[in-house]
Amino acid sequence: AMRAGLRAVVPSAILSVTTHEELERQLRGVQTIDVDLLRRNTEYDDDIQVDDPHILHFWAALHSFGQQDRAAFLRFVWARNRLPATQRDFHQKFKIQSVAGDGP
Repeated sequence: AMRAGLRAVVPSAILSVTTHEELERQLRGVQTIDVDLLRRNTEYDDDIQVDDPHILHFWAALHSFGQQDRAAFLRFVWARNRLPATQRDFHQKFKIQSVAGDGP
């Protein structure tokens, strides 16, 4: 029954050429949040540069987080707690935007 249910969701041809670890990674995403992978898949507003001091501080802070805090960050800003499995699987890039509006 379990195999039939899995085949209803995942094509049989894929099941025969992947390991259970590969299949899990493709379906659930990567458990470990790779900040460098996220950084490579980030786009910035036109008025923000990759080497702006506040952007460098942001990435340093995110690197200093443990996995649980990284997952909480992703949930808060992106409504997900895992990254896609590979760079190729990023269908929507993470975006850092500048503050909109007037004032401090």
